[in-house]
Amino acid sequence: MHLTTALAFSALAASVLLLNNRSRVFAIIALCVSGLEVAIALDVVTFGISGISVPLILGAALAVLGGVMLARNEAKAPVAAATVLTSVGLLQALGAMKLIT
Repeated sequence: MHLTTALAFSALAASVLLLNNRSRVFAIIALCVSGLEVAIALDVVTFGISGISVPLILGAALAVLGGVMLARNEAKAPVAAATVLTSVGLLQALGAMKLIT
């Protein structure tokens, strides 16, 4: 298993944990984005948009959604899941911009 696959699965698990909170709309969007990342990591889905980096967009979306849910929650489990989601999104976005390897 590659690191990108492990990160995608951890983002998916964090998104599932966030479904039990009051900010369900953001959790459902995060679940869709992380599910798409898992499908891409497992080579189930392949697509590209000319001129736009899909990993960068998906990573940034996870980072923003995780940050929003981090600000909205106070309990331990949702804060931990939102932190994982934000961290995974930032790592993926930075990797897509070739700032980290």
